[in-house]
Amino acid sequence: MVRTVRDVLVENLDELDEKTFKRFKNKLNDIKLKEGFRNPPRSRLETADVDDVASLILDMYMESYGVTVTIEVLKAIGQNQRASRIEQDLQKVPNCQIPSAGHEAAGKMGTQLSGCNTEVKYGHTAGRV
Repeated sequence: MVRTVRDVLVENLDELDEKTFKRFKNKLNDIKLKEGFRNPPRSRLETADVDDVASLILDMYMESYGVTVTIEVLKAIGQNQRASRIEQDLQKVPNCQIPSAGHEAAGKMGTQLSGCNTEVKYGHTAGRV
């Protein structure tokens, strides 16, 4: 089975314990985002499980920025190893290229993931204000 960006997000978020996953959802709700994007509604996150959160991230931010947001949220809650693990796991996704300068620096320069496999193609305006 071919792994996708969604698979990588689900597998890694699923490794978080319940308390840390709750902190992840809370931080996702208030982390500063690039202009033109908004945080997910708290009501959608409160009862969301790992699959729901991964889908919400990809729906709202598409795969390239969604991965960046996920990594930044993990770093913000002290989960640096998990953030690094996602970057490593993405290298195993066929045709998925990640910025070599790291997502934080790359995000500031506008660099995006490219060619990554996803199960669903997401609209270009999803999640924008």
